[in-house]
Amino acid sequence: GKLGADGAHEIAWVLRKRIGALAWSPASGRLFASDPQSGTIYLLERDGAAPRLFTRIPRVSGEPRSLAVDADDRLWVGLYDGWSIARLTTEGEIERLLPLPVPRPTGLAFGGEGRDRIYVTTARIDLAREVLEKAPLSGHLLVAPTTAG
Repeated sequence: GKLGADGAHEIAWVLRKRIGALAWSPASGRLFASDPQSGTIYLLERDGAAPRLFTRIPRVSGEPRSLAVDADDRLWVGLYDGWSIARLTTEGEIERLLPLPVPRPTGLAFGGEGRDRIYVTTARIDLAREVLEKAPLSGHLLVAPTTAG
């Protein structure tokens, strides 16, 4: 919503869901919101229109628990329990899947010159010993280039 000079709050959007992550796109003025439980990502636009469904991530791919917008104004999604992060098209389709050596990405951020690197925080808590043996980097900060090559 909007916060006025007098401190009054004007509601712009209403989502009656449990939102787990938000990502703002300064270039397009769009806000993305994810509901990890349902795998749904919503798009909220500046004009104040009702939130609309942007995409649904199939449960077998992981839960969309983290979101970030890159320098090309594309949404990236951390797929919790999905061992990967995904870059989505402007239509909400998975365009690129970046596999990770850990099952649970928890946060995404861009950095580097040109914002060409993605930083991924990961979870270690509540992972079974067998999973930790296969994913010893769980709980670490990972970084990867976002450009091919």
